[in-house]
Amino acid sequence: MIPLSFLIGGNGHIYEGRGWNVQGAHTQGYNNVGYGICFLENFMNVSPTQRGVGACQKLLKVSVDCLSPSHTSSFGVCSRLQ
Repeated sequence: MIPLSFLIGGNGHIYEGRGWNVQGAHTQGYNNVGYGICFLENFMNVSPTQRGVGACQKLLKVSVDCLSPSHTSSFGVCSRLQ
């Protein structure tokens, strides 16, 4: 099983690892208070693609909107990434 919550491709696609409702296994001691995001690219010689960065920004915006205390829906309803 992938230990991260989400993975982002250079093509701008967001892939679900463990998602919103399953605790990740990416940061020992802090998995219960955060989400893990990984870029599926090699940055040794290039910068992240604009599509990848844009996808990450979209994911972060949705996470703030869906996971804020004022959000009235259930935790698992955060599916506006499509």
